[in-house]
Amino acid sequence: MSEEHYEAMGRYIYGAARFGGDLADVMRWMADDLGVEAPGPDDADGMRGLWRAFFARYPTREALQQNHARFLDSIRHRAT
Repeated sequence: MSEEHYEAMGRYIYGAARFGGDLADVMRWMADDLGVEAPGPDDADGMRGLWRAFFARYPTREALQQNHARFLDSIRHRAT
């Protein structure tokens, strides 16, 4: 993954944490978006594969930002 992708993952994880979520919420969001099963918390290879597929689906900064906004909206509403 590129440095930009690592930064994006950090934004997803931070956004989840701001509203009471965690890495598992991020993984479920990405897996649901791709229509696949989320990897288990101990499946590092599965998580990397999920991240690669997710970032391939959102190759531009704009597309990723729009998805991140939907993620934050989803998790924000879940927290209320």
